[in-house]
Amino acid sequence: MGNNLFSQWCNDTLTIGHDTTLCAGQSVVLHADQAYISYLWNTNSTASSITVTTPGIYSCAAKIVDSANIVINGDFDYGNLLFTSNYVYGTGGSYGLLSNDGQYAISTNASLTHVNFSPCTDHTTGTGNFMIVNGSAVANQSVWCQTVAVVPATDYIFSAWFTSVHSSNPAILNFSINNTSIGSNVNVSSTTCLWQNFFQTWTSGPTQISANICIKNQNVNPSGNDFAIDDIYFAQVCEFHDTVTVLYNDYPNVDLGNDTLICEGDTVHLDASADSISTYLWNNSSVSPFHDAFSTDTLWVEVANGNCKNSDTIVVETAAFPVVDLGSDTLLCSGSSLILDAENLGASYLWQDNSTNAQLVVTSSGTYWVDVFYNIQCVTTDSIDVLVGNNPTPFLEPDQAFCEGDSVKLDPGIWNQYAWSNGSSMPFIWVKPSISTQYGVVVWDAAGCFDSTSTDVTMIPMPQPAIMSNTDTICFGSYLFLNATGGQNYIWNNGANLGDTWQVVPSQPDIYTVTATNSYNNVECSADTSIFIFAYDCNTLFMPTAFSPNGDGINDDFGPVGLFNLEIYEFYIYSRWGQLVFSTLDVSKHWDGKDINGNFLNSDVFTYVIRLKEPLMDQYEIVGTVQLIR
Repeated sequence: MGNNLFSQWCNDTLTIGHDTTLCAGQSVVLHADQAYISYLWNTNSTASSITVTTPGIYSCAAKIVDSANIVINGDFDYGNLLFTSNYVYGTGGSYGLLSNDGQYAISTNASLTHVNFSPCTDHTTGTGNFMIVNGSAVANQSVWCQTVAVVPATDYIFSAWFTSVHSSNPAILNFSINNTSIGSNVNVSSTTCLWQNFFQTWTSGPTQISANICIKNQNVNPSGNDFAIDDIYFAQVCEFHDTVTVLYNDYPNVDLGNDTLICEGDTVHLDASADSISTYLWNNSSVSPFHDAFSTDTLWVEVANGNCKNSDTIVVETAAFPVVDLGSDTLLCSGSSLILDAENLGASYLWQDNSTNAQLVVTSSGTYWVDVFYNIQCVTTDSIDVLVGNNPTPFLEPDQAFCEGDSVKLDPGIWNQYAWSNGSSMPFIWVKPSISTQYGVVVWDAAGCFDSTSTDVTMIPMPQPAIMSNTDTICFGSYLFLNATGGQNYIWNNGANLGDTWQVVPSQPDIYTVTATNSYNNVECSADTSIFIFAYDCNTLFMPTAFSPNGDGINDDFGPVGLFNLEIYEFYIYSRWGQLVFSTLDVSKHWDGKDINGNFLNSDVFTYVIRLKEPLMDQYEIVGTVQLIR
């Protein structure tokens, strides 16, 4: 270790640690004091500390700023002394001591030198002196200068504090040494009484023994441009050195092996020997490199090579021969499996198929065996015969159907036991679902083997046939269309499968019938319905017995039907109380079920009277009743 003293002011020492010996893999942190401003290690690191992981000689050069300020009266405590300036000390005027541009003053408060200056105070204490400046309109004038002695080829720091004392047109300061600028020009903040710092390093020339330090204002605007300077500092940067040697020793290599299991009565030989200079210490206080273990124990040994120590631990367990029981020979159902379990804690396994798991899943007939062992030699063997039988084969038609209102029998065959999806345990069930439903059953045989089957049972809705006709009264020889609804398919009473429409030409009053069917999966459900059509000779007068004026286009009015020539025609309708509700002399006009005032009449029986005379015949009268249906 050591330090270099570069000047009468640099009086310090640097210590980065002591020479040391480490064990392989360890590290040591070499520290230089945090007070230094820069560091340079022989590893090229510039941090205040480095971590060492390899042997070698390590050195550090550290720099620190000396506490002695070479600038004299840099804080202006001595007033207007020991510096030079191109500015003139204040001559006074209407605004105060600094009424004129290019003048300065030394004071404790800026407002004491000019009535428009802010009341700024000393940077360091707030009560001391500082320099207040009313900026000049002449360029490159030095505000403050001082020449100081320097040591050749030596680093220095230059620092100064400054603030605006009036917010308009802030100053632009230039800092120079021997007429050479150091750092960039500084734009002073317009915020008054806000002290800002200039800091820069400078290195003297190889033969240089003095330095002329100057601060200049580059702002030549005479309006505003007012500022203050304080605490000008110029000091030497000192450099110190120290060196440390780091050596390494290897850790001894010790390996007792993996934890081990031995059979009862066996011994395991443990060897911790490393080299001729190492020492040994076992947990039973033995100092030999070797130890024989024959019982369950946790053993450790520490091997030392000087201060570099290493250790290892081994767990030795003794075990009895494993106990294995695969069970009795057994019968398996087809599709089932049997888990053969030979598990013993910490054991290894070898089955007849060379698998090495503790368990084996069996699904086929055969003889199965396993060797269970600890450390190879502690082996126990067991075997089992497995026979796989046939499962029952229940059967249900996969898709069955029945007509609404009927039921269907589900019979899977004869077995020992049944479990239906509807909860029944009977050999067969009758079902009558209202919607399509799936039924399943599980059956067991005498050996306990089981299987399942299922069926979808579909209920076919019964057809609801209906026949629609535009009229139920028609003349002989006219066409009539009958439309069937309510089913999937239709067969009419003429035996023809004409679909849902039949076109007929009635020759007499007759009943027409249609059979509607719904079908699914070859099951057919049917129902029929009929309609009566009154066919007549339209050349003969006919009076219906009822009508329904509901606007459906069928029997909506009442009157005589037939083709005839009349010389006289009178048509009257009376209520059951003899009140006239309708009359006409127009043979083409029929009664629409309203009274003479146009009001709807309710369902009832009404009396009609017709007086008429046909050519070549005497006048006659027809009286009858008709049913009005609402």
